[in-house]
Amino acid sequence: MTRIEIEKREINASQEVVFSYLSDFNNYKELMPDSVSDWQSTTDHCSFKIQGLARITMRVSERIPQSSIFIKSEGEGPFDFTLTMHIDPHDSSSFARMIFEAEINMFMRMMVEKPLGSFFGYLSKQLQHKFA
Repeated sequence: MTRIEIEKREINASQEVVFSYLSDFNNYKELMPDSVSDWQSTTDHCSFKIQGLARITMRVSERIPQSSIFIKSEGEGPFDFTLTMHIDPHDSSSFARMIFEAEINMFMRMMVEKPLGSFFGYLSKQLQHKFA
């Protein structure tokens, strides 16, 4: 099992605001790096292409109000994965963290682990900047 845990970031918004924002895939487009193209989304589904990689399709599988969002891969991506977003309250702000888990063979893991860590790290930094 490949697990990439992105460091917890303080977000200058309440837990409720961050949860609401992350609960809608339509908001994610503004967090994406320039290497993402062909973005398509609804509230619960999104798909996009990352330069040099296959098309990624995801759907929200569960929401625990104000605290967690569970996302699963869908379709013909290179491997199945889950992405969990946790939002914790902290005074008038909140903390957000992402955990990516996938069954990836050793060869592919060597190729994708660092780029995926960078990608999810970029998303968490963009979320932090969004509410700065």
